[in-house]
Amino acid sequence: MKKLLSSSDLLQLQLFAKKLLGAGIPCEIRAGDALDSSSSCSQLWIRNDIDDRKAAILFGGFTGGQNPDVLFDRFVQLSGGAR
Repeated sequence: MKKLLSSSDLLQLQLFAKKLLGAGIPCEIRAGDALDSSSSCSQLWIRNDIDDRKAAILFGGFTGGQNPDVLFDRFVQLSGGAR
């Protein structure tokens, strides 16, 4: 498994997960730990490390430590939607 990104915006992560699942990339959202402020954000994980490249292509190369707002804006641009 590989963490794709973290965000305090659960809806944002759910949109990303839906896009990944639609592309055949198994993923899951893990809740952050409210007791640990360093991990209070929810996280989007891809289940198979081999899907990392496919996920990066899907999101225009923005993965890993990217700011989730930048990633979300890029996702919206690529999908033709409005934020």
